[in-house]
Amino acid sequence: MRYNKIIWISLDALRADCISLVKDKLYTKEYKTTVKPVRSKLDEICEKSFVFANTIATASYTSASHASYFTGLWPMHSGVYDLFSSRLNATTIFQMAKKHGYVTLFKTDSPFMLGKHHNMINGVDKYYVEDNRTILDQIKNNKQVFAFVHFANFHYPYGFLNLEFGGTEYVKKIEALEEKCAIPKGKIHFEDHAIDAFKSRKDQELLYRYKRIINHLYSNRRDDELFDLYLEGINYFNKRFLDDFFDELLKILASDDYLVIISSDHGESLTDETYGHHDSIDEGVLRVLLAFHSKDIKPGVYKNRVRTIDVFPTLMEVLFNEKCKKDGKSLRPLIYNDKKEPNRFAFSGIWVTDSAELDKKPDDMLKIDAARSRQQGTSSKYAAAAYEDDYKCEVTYKTFENRSERLVEHYSERLYKISFPTHMKLVKNRKMTRKMVALINRYNAIHIQKEHKKKKMLEKYFNLLGYRIGRQK
Repeated sequence: MRYNKIIWISLDALRADCISLVKDKLYTKEYKTTVKPVRSKLDEICEKSFVFANTIATASYTSASHASYFTGLWPMHSGVYDLFSSRLNATTIFQMAKKHGYVTLFKTDSPFMLGKHHNMINGVDKYYVEDNRTILDQIKNNKQVFAFVHFANFHYPYGFLNLEFGGTEYVKKIEALEEKCAIPKGKIHFEDHAIDAFKSRKDQELLYRYKRIINHLYSNRRDDELFDLYLEGINYFNKRFLDDFFDELLKILASDDYLVIISSDHGESLTDETYGHHDSIDEGVLRVLLAFHSKDIKPGVYKNRVRTIDVFPTLMEVLFNEKCKKDGKSLRPLIYNDKKEPNRFAFSGIWVTDSAELDKKPDDMLKIDAARSRQQGTSSKYAAAAYEDDYKCEVTYKTFENRSERLVEHYSERLYKISFPTHMKLVKNRKMTRKMVALINRYNAIHIQKEHKKKKMLEKYFNLLGYRIGRQK
């Protein structure tokens, strides 16, 4: 099939169950919310699209998750497996689109996550940061275009993104929340938080204040209020901007042959185990939105499990009639031929460090901001999830300092039986657990085979991180 305009919309941090098409919402089992999602243009488009309601992301952070989308590869194969230190080393969909004559465009709200640093934009002709007007003009003015358009407004600060977008409403929201939470004004510690975009001093101050509010609510277990903030942000961004953006985009595409892909990289969750989404294998974080919209695609909802790595081979087959050997598998028969398949195997993992840091002492390497967990003094957390048939296996490794400032390690394995979409039951099945843990260990072993020669020394460090490489005593 030949589409003149391929538009890929990436909605950072949007949970799959936050669109109206998904009736049975996972989050209603987790939170007592007072905010209701307001019907949006996104909902209208999804209702006219083929939606994969059970898509599993390969990671809970923007960089690694998008790299899998762009390459069809698990993170260890794409090269981008951690938050910020690794670099993509595989062919991207942009390179393939450019090879086939498309002008390739890339617009992002998070240039540090989705840009040159991770080697993400090979094959991109024109790259824009927070420039929504220009990307629409470029889509309109180019006859054959492959455009990736990334929005980070669903990410905290929920709905606002920055001062330029949120304006006085953003400032007033922060002031109201500070008053509600009785948070005193104090010194702004700019070094205490990472940013993923170019921000002014004022923007950094506002972001710090917003995150201080989140930390206050989170540490006091006010998860319902936090999730309400998240839902408010979704409603705000849809009404304030995204509805109009989609209206204009569809007018541009109306007289042309087009394909629109709508996806998210991870969701959001606030529990004892999950602080937003970072370092999380929570189901609400890993289950993401994936939809395909075109004049020749029949609307539908597909509930069996697929993976974000399946998008690259799908586009290769649909756009270029090419089948490729990737970790992912094409979704074309499911979208265009109404084919049904069993649940596909899926894997998600988080890593706390990169190979360059492995020369450090383990205790130095594991010191990470304790705010990521409610467990007092938590230093680090490694986690992975494997999905097979109706099962999800979670492997979690934590280190934390006890009252005597001694480093304590905790390792756990949990197996769930999933009844999609909302029921997850903790079960005991040793055979299945061993099988899935072995798959996780085999996958993580790629890290050593790929990058390191000093295997015995590295086994010690990886075992400390929960990778369980080598013989266990």
